Amino acid sequence: MGARAVPAREAVQGVDLTPGFLPVIDKVGRLHGKLLNQYLFQAIVSKHDVKNNKHLCWRDSAGTLTKYSNEVPAWLLRLSPKEVDDAITDYRRHLSSRREQRSKTTVIEAS
Repeated sequence: MGARAVPAREAVQGVDLTPGFLPVIDKVGRLHGKLLNQYLFQAIVSKHDVKNNKHLCWRDSAGTLTKYSNEVPAWLLRLSPKEVDDAITDYRRHLSSRREQRSKTTVIEAS
């Protein structure tokens, strides 16, 4: 028998494997008509530098575990529609720039 896949929210040996953003996404659901999913959450977190705000986020010293404050859902709901749209736009640009840099690196390495 092969190893079974472990659902994201299942505890293994008493360790909660729930990614830090899932409880926030579950509590908020929709944000100004947009489904709050991992992409939108990451866009907002990136735009507002949430991971460096000790009031809203905690990370372990190794940087492997991230937990968000219980205040994050209310904070998200206070964002204006423009702030949400701006976060999406900026994140899209950021990801596009990363893809561009990777493709340039790949072309240089292939030469």
